[in-house]
Amino acid sequence: MTALRITSGIAGTDTKIELDGTDISNALFGISLHGRAGAGFSATLDMRAFEVDTESEDVDVQLPDTAREVLVKLGWTPPEGT
Repeated sequence: MTALRITSGIAGTDTKIELDGTDISNALFGISLHGRAGAGFSATLDMRAFEVDTESEDVDVQLPDTAREVLVKLGWTPPEGT
């Protein structure tokens, strides 16, 4: 199970979101929480990502360290040598 921690100050502009102890705030542009009494809750993390179409086989994709850590925690395996 993944540990999600959300903290926010009075102003609401200093919100911090941690996934398994890693601050992922800068990798997100939003989060949605859904739950029911007695059933727990689920979280949808809206990551800062974009889509690009290309025909090239030689593309260098750069991910911020925080986004990379989030993807790995969610089960992504980075390509070899990266």
